[in-house]
Amino acid sequence: MHSGLPSLVSAVYNQVPTTMVLLDNGTTGMTGHQEHPGTGKTLKGGPAPAVNYEQLLKAVGVDHIEVVDPWDLDATKKAIRAGLDHPGPAVIITRRSCMLLPEQKLAERVPYRVDEDECIQCEECMAIGCPALVWEDEYPRVREWECTGCSLCAQLCPVDAIQLTVEA
Repeated sequence: MHSGLPSLVSAVYNQVPTTMVLLDNGTTGMTGHQEHPGTGKTLKGGPAPAVNYEQLLKAVGVDHIEVVDPWDLDATKKAIRAGLDHPGPAVIITRRSCMLLPEQKLAERVPYRVDEDECIQCEECMAIGCPALVWEDEYPRVREWECTGCSLCAQLCPVDAIQLTVEA
C-alpha cells in the first residue's frame, strides 16, 4: 500500500513478466505496526473500508493472482513458481496475521522442539532464518518462548526431527 502499486501498474501496462509477492499480514510492519488502507481501520482505530487486494489487482489488469498461507511451504513454493512461469505480471498474496501483533501474541500457540535422537544435523531447518531456531551444542534448538508454531522448520526437516512440544 506504500510504493508497490505504481510499479505494478507500469508492469501491467508494459506486460513485464514480473512476480510480486504481497505480504498481507494485517499491519505495517516496517514502521511500527500502524493501520493502513488494507486493514479496515483508520490510524485512530476506527472502522474504515478495507482495500480488497484481489479486486484492486484485477482492476489494474493483473490476471495471475494467487493467495496462499505462507506457513504452507509447499503451496507457497508452487504459487511462486507458477507466478514466475506466467508470461506477464503475477502477484502472489501471502496472507497470515503478523505474529508480533498483540492479539496474535496472546493466541494459544504450540511451539516446536528438536528431537536430538532423530536429528541428522543437516542444518536444513536453519535455512529459513527463524529467530526462534538457534544452533547450539551441535544441534538446532527451538527457543520455545519465541516459537510462533508456524511449522516451517518442521516442513524443511528431511527426517521429521522437529516436532510439536505437545499434540495440538
